[in-house]
Order: sequence, then structure tokens, then C-alpha cells
Amino acid sequence: TTSFKTNLAFAFGWYDAPEAVDILSAFLNDKSPQVRRVAASEMENMSDPRAPQLLRNLLVKETNKNVRRFAQRALDILTGKRPRYYDVEEIENKI
Repeated sequence: TTSFKTNLAFAFGWYDAPEAVDILSAFLNDKSPQVRRVAASEMENMSDPRAPQLLRNLLVKETNKNVRRFAQRALDILTGKRPRYYDVEEIENKI
């Protein structure tokens, strides 16, 4: 079911290992946009060198705007275009 797969994707997001990337990769092809969104988001935590290309492949074919947004964010984090964490003090100074 969708909620089971979504929860599983969240759990594997904490497990930075090739096996986690394998499962998240399969979830990137799930019929449910919610499952694909969570899998894409959790991919940002993976150090596996396959992760960026898996996200690029998803972005080529994905039609759901929300999934695309999370996939692009994860790809930006993995490729260093966006910081993983923001400095709250720095953000507050810009406001």
C-alpha cells in the first residue's frame, strides 16, 4: 500500500547504504506520486554515487510537479548547489 511504501522510504532515508539506494530507486518508479516524492526526498541523504543520476533520470520523465520539486531539491543538495542545512542566524539577518 502507499502508506507502507511511504513509511518504508522514510526509514531507508536514514540508512545510507547501497541497499537503501536500491529500494529508493525502485520507489522512484512507483505508481504513487506520494511514494515517488518521499523516495526522491530521502535520496538526498545517500552518499552512493548512483543517487544523482537516479534523480536526473526521474526528472526527465516525471510529470508530477511536487515530485519534480523534491527531486530537484535532493539533486541540488547532492551536487552541492544547495546546502543541506541552512544557518538560521544567517537567514534571520537577511530578513
